[in-house]
Amino acid sequence: MFLRKDATMQLIIRVDENIWHTTIYAKIALRNEDEKMPEKIKLNTEYITLGQFLKLADVIQTGGMAKWFLSEHEIFINGEQDQRRGRKLRVGDKVQIAGFGEFVISE
Repeated sequence: MFLRKDATMQLIIRVDENIWHTTIYAKIALRNEDEKMPEKIKLNTEYITLGQFLKLADVIQTGGMAKWFLSEHEIFINGEQDQRRGRKLRVGDKVQIAGFGEFVISE
């Protein structure tokens, strides 16, 4: 699964048992409001792009979801809103995603 601290809900839609079924995974944000410490994401290279970061931080399941995710959610990097999936994140950058939490890039 793609979640650590959050819950996952599985919804199965059956049109006809003999034809096909679709499985949809939905992330439900269950944030602990008392938790103030941002999650640390370790970086082994000089930088990582925002799209790669979303997958590494388990916010999305696949890199292909990055473009859609960035168009649907507000993301703040060091206090400034940024939706570019190619944005380079370096050690010390702070990423805030409403409903998903705060992250800090570390070595």
